[in-house]
Amino acid sequence: MNRRLGMALAVVLRLLLFGLLWWLLTEGDTSTLRYAVVVVPLAVAAGVATLPPRTPRPGGWARRIPAAVGLFGWFLQRSFVGGWDVARRAISRPVNVDPLFVEHRFGLPPGPGRVFVVDLMNLMPGSLSARVDGDVLWLHVLHPELPVLDQVRELERRLAKVLDTPMET
Repeated sequence: MNRRLGMALAVVLRLLLFGLLWWLLTEGDTSTLRYAVVVVPLAVAAGVATLPPRTPRPGGWARRIPAAVGLFGWFLQRSFVGGWDVARRAISRPVNVDPLFVEHRFGLPPGPGRVFVVDLMNLMPGSLSARVDGDVLWLHVLHPELPVLDQVRELERRLAKVLDTPMET
Protein backbone atom coordinates (compact mmCIF):
# COMPACT_ATOMS: atom_id res chain seq x y z
CA MET A 1 0.00 0.00 0.00
CA ASN A 2 1.47 3.37 -0.94
CA ARG A 3 2.03 6.01 1.71
CA ARG A 4 -0.74 8.38 0.55
CA LEU A 5 -3.37 5.67 0.53
CA GLY A 6 -2.22 4.53 3.99
CA MET A 7 -2.50 8.08 5.34
CA ALA A 8 -5.98 8.52 3.83
CA LEU A 9 -7.13 5.23 5.30
CA ALA A 10 -5.74 6.19 8.71
CA VAL A 11 -7.54 9.56 8.62
CA VAL A 12 -10.85 7.97 7.60
CA LEU A 13 -10.57 5.30 10.31
CA ARG A 14 -9.75 7.92 12.94
CA LEU A 15 -12.67 10.10 11.80
CA LEU A 16 -15.00 7.11 12.17
CA LEU A 17 -13.55 6.13 15.54
CA PHE A 18 -13.61 9.66 16.97
CA GLY A 19 -17.09 10.24 15.56
CA LEU A 20 -18.30 7.03 17.20
CA LEU A 21 -16.64 8.05 20.45
CA TRP A 22 -18.39 11.45 20.28
CA TRP A 23 -21.71 9.77 19.64
CA LEU A 24 -21.21 7.40 22.60
CA LEU A 25 -20.14 10.17 24.97
CA THR A 26 -23.09 12.38 24.01
CA GLU A 27 -25.45 9.39 24.13
CA GLY A 28 -26.55 10.07 20.56
CA ASP A 29 -27.72 13.62 21.30
CA THR A 30 -28.09 15.23 17.85
CA SER A 31 -28.11 18.75 19.31
CA THR A 32 -24.32 18.47 19.73
CA LEU A 33 -23.78 17.52 16.08
CA ARG A 34 -22.74 21.04 15.09
CA TYR A 35 -19.89 20.84 17.60
CA ALA A 36 -18.89 17.36 16.49
CA VAL A 37 -18.51 18.54 12.89
CA VAL A 38 -15.79 20.93 14.09
CA VAL A 39 -14.23 19.10 17.05
CA VAL A 40 -13.88 15.62 15.55
CA PRO A 41 -11.85 16.71 12.48
CA LEU A 42 -9.70 18.95 14.69
CA ALA A 43 -9.03 16.04 17.04
CA VAL A 44 -8.14 13.81 14.08
CA ALA A 45 -5.80 16.47 12.66
CA ALA A 46 -4.10 16.86 16.04
CA GLY A 47 -3.82 13.10 16.35
CA VAL A 48 -2.29 12.67 12.89
CA ALA A 49 0.13 15.54 13.57
CA THR A 50 1.29 14.14 16.91
CA LEU A 51 1.04 10.42 16.16
CA PRO A 52 1.28 9.83 12.41
CA PRO A 53 0.27 6.41 11.14
CA ARG A 54 3.07 3.91 10.68
CA THR A 55 3.55 1.66 7.71
CA PRO A 56 2.20 -1.66 8.97
CA ARG A 57 4.37 -4.74 8.90
CA PRO A 58 3.01 -7.82 7.15
CA GLY A 59 0.99 -9.85 9.64
CA GLY A 60 1.30 -7.10 12.26
CA TRP A 61 -2.35 -7.08 13.31
CA ALA A 62 -2.45 -10.86 13.45
CA ARG A 63 0.26 -10.78 16.13
CA ARG A 64 -0.96 -7.69 17.96
CA ILE A 65 -4.59 -8.66 18.62
CA PRO A 66 -3.73 -11.81 20.62
CA ALA A 67 -1.06 -9.79 22.45
CA ALA A 68 -3.67 -7.14 23.34
CA VAL A 69 -6.10 -9.80 24.59
CA GLY A 70 -3.29 -11.33 26.66
CA LEU A 71 -2.38 -7.93 28.10
CA PHE A 72 -6.01 -7.28 29.01
CA GLY A 73 -6.35 -10.66 30.77
CA TRP A 74 -3.04 -10.23 32.59
CA PHE A 75 -4.04 -6.70 33.67
CA LEU A 76 -7.40 -7.90 35.03
CA GLN A 77 -5.74 -10.76 36.91
CA ARG A 78 -3.04 -8.49 38.40
CA SER A 79 -5.67 -5.88 39.32
CA PHE A 80 -7.78 -8.47 41.15
CA VAL A 81 -4.81 -9.98 43.01
CA GLY A 82 -3.43 -6.52 43.85
CA GLY A 83 -6.81 -5.22 44.97
CA TRP A 84 -7.27 -8.22 47.25
CA ASP A 85 -3.79 -7.68 48.72
CA VAL A 86 -4.36 -3.95 49.32
CA ALA A 87 -7.75 -4.63 50.95
CA ARG A 88 -6.19 -7.28 53.20
CA ARG A 89 -3.43 -4.86 54.23
CA ALA A 90 -5.93 -2.05 54.89
CA ILE A 91 -8.19 -4.07 57.21
CA SER A 92 -5.43 -5.92 59.10
CA ARG A 93 -4.44 -4.55 62.50
CA PRO A 94 -1.91 -3.09 62.68
CA VAL A 95 -2.16 -1.84 59.11
CA ASN A 96 0.53 -3.65 57.12
CA VAL A 97 1.98 -0.88 54.96
CA ASP A 98 5.53 0.41 54.69
CA PRO A 99 5.43 2.90 51.79
CA LEU A 100 8.52 3.60 49.73
CA PHE A 101 9.60 4.87 46.33
CA VAL A 102 11.19 2.51 43.81
CA GLU A 103 13.00 3.36 40.60
CA HIS A 104 12.35 1.65 37.28
CA ARG A 105 14.40 2.33 34.15
CA PHE A 106 12.15 2.16 31.08
CA GLY A 107 12.74 -0.67 28.62
CA LEU A 108 10.41 0.89 26.04
CA PRO A 109 11.62 3.73 23.83
CA PRO A 110 10.17 7.23 24.38
CA GLY A 111 6.64 7.57 23.06
CA PRO A 112 3.14 6.19 23.61
CA GLY A 113 4.37 2.94 25.17
CA ARG A 114 5.87 4.78 28.12
CA VAL A 115 2.70 6.81 28.57
CA PHE A 116 0.67 3.56 28.67
CA VAL A 117 3.06 2.10 31.28
CA VAL A 118 2.76 5.17 33.51
CA ASP A 119 -1.04 5.23 33.19
CA LEU A 120 -1.57 1.50 33.67
CA MET A 121 0.72 1.38 36.70
CA ASN A 122 -1.54 4.04 38.27
CA LEU A 123 -4.42 1.58 37.90
CA MET A 124 -2.54 -1.30 39.52
CA PRO A 125 -3.45 -1.59 43.23
CA GLY A 126 -0.53 -0.99 45.56
CA SER A 127 1.48 1.25 43.25
CA LEU A 128 1.32 4.76 41.88
CA SER A 129 3.42 6.40 39.18
CA ALA A 130 4.90 9.31 41.08
CA ARG A 131 7.32 10.88 38.62
CA VAL A 132 8.99 10.38 35.26
CA ASP A 133 12.53 11.69 35.12
CA GLY A 134 13.97 11.08 31.65
CA ASP A 135 14.28 7.31 31.28
CA VAL A 136 13.34 6.62 34.90
CA LEU A 137 9.88 6.01 36.33
CA TRP A 138 9.53 6.55 40.09
CA LEU A 139 6.78 4.44 41.64
CA HIS A 140 5.22 4.87 45.06
CA VAL A 141 4.67 1.40 46.54
CA LEU A 142 2.66 0.39 49.62
CA HIS A 143 5.09 -2.26 50.83
CA PRO A 144 8.59 -3.47 49.85
CA GLU A 145 7.40 -7.08 49.51
CA LEU A 146 5.02 -6.20 46.64
CA PRO A 147 6.51 -7.37 43.30
CA VAL A 148 6.02 -3.97 41.63
CA LEU A 149 9.29 -3.94 39.67
CA ASP A 150 8.59 -7.41 38.24
CA GLN A 151 5.07 -6.23 37.43
CA VAL A 152 6.18 -3.08 35.57
CA ARG A 153 8.78 -5.08 33.58
CA GLU A 154 6.12 -7.61 32.57
CA LEU A 155 3.75 -4.77 31.66
CA GLU A 156 6.41 -3.24 29.41
CA ARG A 157 7.15 -6.59 27.78
CA ARG A 158 3.47 -7.18 27.02
CA LEU A 159 2.94 -3.60 25.78
CA ALA A 160 5.94 -3.92 23.46
CA LYS A 161 4.20 -6.88 21.80
CA VAL A 162 0.89 -5.02 21.51
CA LEU A 163 2.52 -1.89 20.11
CA ASP A 164 4.95 -3.90 17.95
CA THR A 165 7.81 -1.88 19.48
CA PRO A 166 11.25 -3.23 20.28
CA MET A 167 12.46 -3.03 23.87
CA GLU A 168 15.61 -1.05 24.57
CA THR A 169 18.41 -2.85 26.36
